Amino acid sequence: MMVSCTILSHFAQLHGRFTMRYLLKLCWFVFVLMFIGTGSFAGDAAELTRGGKKPKYGKVKRKGPQTTGPRDPYLEIGGGYGLWYQAHQPGMDSYRSPIEAFVEYGRSGQPLSYQLGANFNTAFVQEIFVLKPRIVFAGAKYTLPNISNQNNLRVHPYGTAGVTGWQTNLTDRVYPGIVNYEFKTEKDTGVGAYGGLGISFKYKRLALSPQFTYYLSGNGQYLAGAFEKQDIDTGYMTATVRLSYRFSFKNNKVVCPAYQ
Repeated sequence: MMVSCTILSHFAQLHGRFTMRYLLKLCWFVFVLMFIGTGSFAGDAAELTRGGKKPKYGKVKRKGPQTTGPRDPYLEIGGGYGLWYQAHQPGMDSYRSPIEAFVEYGRSGQPLSYQLGANFNTAFVQEIFVLKPRIVFAGAKYTLPNISNQNNLRVHPYGTAGVTGWQTNLTDRVYPGIVNYEFKTEKDTGVGAYGGLGISFKYKRLALSPQFTYYLSGNGQYLAGAFEKQDIDTGYMTATVRLSYRFSFKNNKVVCPAYQ
């Protein structure tokens, strides 16, 4: 019995020393964590009080130079000139080059963007007639990843498609013998579609983009010197060189002011 009590006594002493040692280590660990945490929050407090007052909670505007990050919105404005163009109507010859103006909205780092623009100044001739299509278009553009290994030059193939609204004038330039038909202009309007492929060479905010576009406008109804109206295809295709400039906007996010 005494031996048993002695063994239990020694075991209790060893167990007490073992527990105490680990309790001391645990206290030291907690103290270190508290010290680190206090220093971290003190640094945050210093950041908060820098400049004399705390920033308000909610949207925090960061001062100083900023760079455009991923998913920041942008607006790209540009124009284009048709180097080659051809009417869908058989017998029509190229007469005046297309001019294009457009705006594009999207987000940096996202492949999908949206375009709105107009194509005008285009003209085709056939004998005594001049066909002048004007097109307003709205559509989407899908841009593929950069295929260039140059640091300052980015090269992006892309495709675009959408809907169009068109107005096409047909003018009789000269109609001998019938004065009422000389320089007479007939108008027709309609809706259509378009599709295009291009490749964009980007340097900083500038972009140079050769693009092939196919305008499917459908038929317009014109007398064209006859007694009954006839169908004339008002669509055409064109190879255009575009030049555009991008305006980027910083996306202000709701962040905790202590960790902005």
